[in-house]
Parts: sequence; structure tokens; C-alpha cells
Amino acid sequence: MPLAQLMQCLRPTYSASLSSSSFTCGPEIYWADAIAAINSGEAEGTITLTGNMKLAETITIQKSVTINGNGYTVARADGARSSFTGAMFQVAAGTTLTLENIHADGGAKWTGEINPVLLRGTTNEGITADGAIIKTVGNGNIILNNGAVVENNDGSNAIFLETRKGGTLTLNGGEIINNSSAAG
Repeated sequence: MPLAQLMQCLRPTYSASLSSSSFTCGPEIYWADAIAAINSGEAEGTITLTGNMKLAETITIQKSVTINGNGYTVARADGARSSFTGAMFQVAAGTTLTLENIHADGGAKWTGEINPVLLRGTTNEGITADGAIIKTVGNGNIILNNGAVVENNDGSNAIFLETRKGGTLTLNGGEIINNSSAAG
């Protein structure tokens, strides 16, 4: 989906305002506009969230960016007719996505008897994903800093790394929890 259409999908649920190569939420510019500005710019950038948001399409990170979630959640959109099941974030080769103080939620809703090892139910009554929450292309990099939680992905990897092409994951206090995948 072209970025302009993606921004239309996100406009009702989230906004951000521009300040140099850093973005803080406000009424002027939408969150997807902040990603677009960073992707088209020469410098790396930071996006700071001030509210929860839902993704209806994959956000492609083409320049290194830090997303400070301020404790908010970015989740897959779950509609009455259909849900978004693809990768939430795709990190291009040679770039880095850094997450901090954010919950990236794949949309699984765990129910049923609590498994004593998993400490959650094992039946998913939410979204079953076709894509990872975050995936790298080539030597893309993912950094999960303090407060970053990648969770509730069922049916696909929570994080997909092209390790044979140099993709990396660094955990600096971040967590990957409550996910289920046949692929590992």
C-alpha cells in the first residue's frame, strides 16, 4: 500500500507534530507523516507517542528511528470484517528501529486455563497473524530498550530477523513475551 493511503488509514487514530528530526504528538502532523518525514530526510529521528494507536498496514522504516512510546501501545487493527495480520513494522536493510517504553501488541487474546509455564491461557480468541510484529530485511537492526515489550503475536514469529544477511536484535531491558509460533 502506498504511504499516502497508509496515512489515511492512520489519521483517525493518531497524530504527531514536527520538531526538527524529533516528533512529539499534537494536532498538526500524523504519526505516519512523522515516519514519512524521517524516511525522506537525511538524519535519523525520534518519534514520541502520546496515545495508543492501531496499525492497518505495515510501516516500513527506511531510515534509523527511535520510537519512544511513553508507555502507550501500538497494536494491529482488529475490525469487524477483517483484521490486519501482516508485519507491523518492517526494518529496511542498513537501518535500525529502536523501541523504548512501548508495547507492540500483535492482537492475540489469550484465554482458557492458565498454563503454569506460560502463565497465560493457550487459546487465542484474537488475531492470528501472518506476519511478525517486527521484521528485518537484510541487515536491518532492532533494538528493544527499557520498557519495550513485543507481545501477543500468534501464528507467526514475534520478531523475524534475516540473520544470514546480518539482521540483528539487541535487548537492552526490552521483553518479548506471550507469543506463539510454529516457526520458532
